[in-house]
Amino acid sequence: MTQTLPGMKPKPLLFVVSGPSGSGKGTALDFIERTFAPIIARSPTYTTRARRNGERDGKDYNYVDQARFDELVASKEIFEFTRTYNDELYGSPRRLINTDDEHHLLVELDFNGFHRLRSISRRKVIGIFIMPPSIEDLSKRILARQPETNLERRLHRVSEQIAHAWSYDYIILNQDREEFLRRVRCCVEAELFRLDGVGFLTEHWHTLDVTLTKS
Repeated sequence: MTQTLPGMKPKPLLFVVSGPSGSGKGTALDFIERTFAPIIARSPTYTTRARRNGERDGKDYNYVDQARFDELVASKEIFEFTRTYNDELYGSPRRLINTDDEHHLLVELDFNGFHRLRSISRRKVIGIFIMPPSIEDLSKRILARQPETNLERRLHRVSEQIAHAWSYDYIILNQDREEFLRRVRCCVEAELFRLDGVGFLTEHWHTLDVTLTKS
């Protein structure tokens, strides 16, 4: 008799972090990566935008030019992409939709990428939406981070992004940093604990099913 429940072996998770520009996605991503390594591995997406101060190529994003981006789309290494804020391209690597490795993955995507992944990925996709306390606060964060040439467009898109927040598994308000990070950690731990339970059940179901127990 097989010892694993057929067709029920848990798949590695994919944590997707989304939210408006300046909401604190980078803070959440860095915290999850630092706290849960090596269980969860960061999987950077591709972008044609310039690297900002402090960002790391191959960690925050894979920074490529337009020609290289087009090559990756043609080779299907990038399976979906969008032009954000009407200026730069962002694309998702194929790694996000398969289970060739056993690592849980962590990625930053907008709501379009999140919905697309949830519909086609072989992994269970967990959505975490970072919510800013106000538009005024969001504007201050963006300008403090770096003067943006497209600030107006970023703020104009906030309402559209927030309208999709309801489709995520978790919505976390980023107002008080300590409380924000505590909630981020709780959400990730809840999903890992859930997977542990499923894993235990699929491995030991034959000893737990009373219909299979010898009298």
